[in-house]
Amino acid sequence: MLTGAWEVGLSEIFVPRTWFNIGNHNNKYSITYEETKIVEKDYVEYDIRVKIDEGTTDEDVIDNINQSIEEKCGHFVLFALDHRNINVHTAPNYELHLTAADAPRLLTMLNLPREDRIIKTSESFVFRKPSKTNKDNVLKIIARNLKRHFIIRTTRFNHKYTDIDNLHHELFQHINFNLMQTGIGGAADFIFDFKEDKVEITVQKNVELEFRLLYAPIFMRMLSMTKDVVLTGKTLHVLQKVDRPPLNEYFRVSITDKPTIPEKVKKTEHLELEVGFYKNSEQLFSSFKHLAFNHLANNKVKIHIPDTSTVNLQDG
Repeated sequence: MLTGAWEVGLSEIFVPRTWFNIGNHNNKYSITYEETKIVEKDYVEYDIRVKIDEGTTDEDVIDNINQSIEEKCGHFVLFALDHRNINVHTAPNYELHLTAADAPRLLTMLNLPREDRIIKTSESFVFRKPSKTNKDNVLKIIARNLKRHFIIRTTRFNHKYTDIDNLHHELFQHINFNLMQTGIGGAADFIFDFKEDKVEITVQKNVELEFRLLYAPIFMRMLSMTKDVVLTGKTLHVLQKVDRPPLNEYFRVSITDKPTIPEKVKKTEHLELEVGFYKNSEQLFSSFKHLAFNHLANNKVKIHIPDTSTVNLQDG
């Protein structure tokens, strides 16, 4: 027991051998993994293989074709058997390509000559069961951009604009309402700042707003537009007040639907363990993100790494 005042010098700290000392020299690791992103394209081709086996019923032939198409590009092209006819349904921006070299049995099935054929709109054909083949038939589906157009009124139908002081606020509310009623709510948004007398128009990706003086002279004057214009992105307009509503005026909204495909991309995440002492291996291993560790015999450790991933551990 010590009493009174003492000066003590600490000469050495003993750390148990079972502890792990993690410092800035050995706490770094990285994980590289695959991530699937949905990417928009202007043009996408799908090559789809179809095999017709002996003894397959007519219905199974059609089901096999549709299943092969669905696995590649969804329900945008569909074959349907209707008594002795076969209907080929295609979405507006999709084309079905059948060539004599790659799809002879499918041409026979549609009772078509052995010539290259492109089907761009839904058609009906006389069904003719094709003979079996050991060779896969390949059909090609091409997806292109589809541009849809909508006419949006600048006023609400049958609404009486009697409150001139509140006219401008009502108009922009009604335009947003008309967009929603047309089924494209959110494609564009009109926000009126009555304190600053300014209008912010936000147009979403792949959307265009077309204003023409011929069809919306009063409304365009309100937005300080002096000539025909196409708006994209975000724009700010100075409000010019008017004394009457822009009745029977309108503008056009164009939306471009683009085909999408999944693409795998590699991403690397750089990580660090917290610097310090870890009392046992369980405490250390639980500090790793995305990784799991198991103790094996002979003091070996098994690392569980996610599929399609690689791990790089810092030396030290």
